[in-house]
Amino acid sequence: WTTRRYGDPTRGIHTVQMELAFRTYIDEPAQVTANNWPPALIHEARAAEARAILREILVSCIHYAGKLSHESL
Repeated sequence: WTTRRYGDPTRGIHTVQMELAFRTYIDEPAQVTANNWPPALIHEARAAEARAILREILVSCIHYAGKLSHESL
């Protein structure tokens, strides 16, 4: 929905939608119960690693978009 809602390639507006599993940045319990879901604590080391990877991906997208806009001038 997000990409269709906000993207408009005919006007040069492109979108990227990324979805992450909770296990990317939290410790998921082996057995989910009402008492342990949602997990309260972020796994900081995993979250930091995910942030670094996501930052690299997004910076690459921004650079690519800038390159495309300069080529069209």
